[in-house]
Amino acid sequence: MTKQTRDIPEGVKDGVKVRVIAGEAIGIKSPIHTLTPTMYLDFTLDPGSHLQQPIPSSWNAFVYGLEREGVISKKKSSPVKLYTLRLLGSGDGLEAWDNSSKPFKFVLIAGSTRSFRDQHKRTD
Repeated sequence: MTKQTRDIPEGVKDGVKVRVIAGEAIGIKSPIHTLTPTMYLDFTLDPGSHLQQPIPSSWNAFVYGLEREGVISKKKSSPVKLYTLRLLGSGDGLEAWDNSSKPFKFVLIAGSTRSFRDQHKRTD
């Protein structure tokens, strides 16, 4: 069955809006099952808001700025600009701030570094 846009769960907490395409954020879990653990999260931060999103330390992750710019990782880091990709380091999790006067929109895409085959190897 094909999922429609209206089927994507979304929520808002403390000025952070998220659409959970895959994975989990702010207590909202996607109904989509992936063979390899994955996060695909579409965030919009209101001006002045702050987000902390855990990411397992063994995963690879990146963010991609879609509207405006905002700070990702450390509060004094350079902003993620529009249409810019930023790789996150292992174990960083995600911290994001919107210090501007307009909403900051970006996607977080993360996944396990282990393949489905590795996770389900037979040991006999």
